[in-house]
Amino acid sequence: MTRKYTKKSSGSTASTTNSTAEIVDLTTSTSSVGKKRKSIDEKVQPITKKALNSLTPVQSMFEKYKDDDETIGPEGIARFCSDVGLAPDSFEILVLAWTMNAAKMGYFSKNEFSSGFEKLQCGDLTALKKQLTTTSQKLKHDTTKFTDLYKYAFGFASEVESKKSVDLVTAAEMLKLLLPEGPHTTNFAAFLCTQPNKSINKDQWLCFLEFSRTVKADLSNYDDSEAWPLLLDQFSEWVQQEKRI
Repeated sequence: MTRKYTKKSSGSTASTTNSTAEIVDLTTSTSSVGKKRKSIDEKVQPITKKALNSLTPVQSMFEKYKDDDETIGPEGIARFCSDVGLAPDSFEILVLAWTMNAAKMGYFSKNEFSSGFEKLQCGDLTALKKQLTTTSQKLKHDTTKFTDLYKYAFGFASEVESKKSVDLVTAAEMLKLLLPEGPHTTNFAAFLCTQPNKSINKDQWLCFLEFSRTVKADLSNYDDSEAWPLLLDQFSEWVQQEKRI
């Protein structure tokens, strides 16, 4: 009986030893996996930080305000303008959009955003505001560049795919922004709101700039035989009838 008991005890000991070895191996294996995972995480984190740190100041700004990977939308632009210290509907922000050659009102693409800052040679919001203020003042006295801005504003404000027209309400607001001291701006904006037509075309838009530059506020030198668009003839008649001179 004693000999049988000894053999059984030996087998039990071997089994226990094997089980213990398996547990040790499993623990070692788990520990090894944990170490490998930690090692990978330690390698990934510096790479991620390095990628973020490698962004230029302008790229970092875009990341801050973007709505998706490629665009800053209306909400982002509102936050951006607030941080710059300029109203979204200010002349300076229109100048920025023109400099960027932004395709659509209320949106800046990544390329447009970067291009604008590069052209203005700015790397932060403080420098941007200062540069936009200076550039805007110069533009108002540069006929050629202002005309370019005026032409750009039409397409920028247009919500139709063809960019051939702008709704009258938007056109009136844009004219007030571009030509706040124009001799006919206030009256023309009011006149547009009385029109049954829902939009203004590009020819009418461009001719109004020339009309503002050449026709006196009292319309004393206005000649209806000249090749003005019908809309401007109607405007002149409306001003006289309404006695708004």
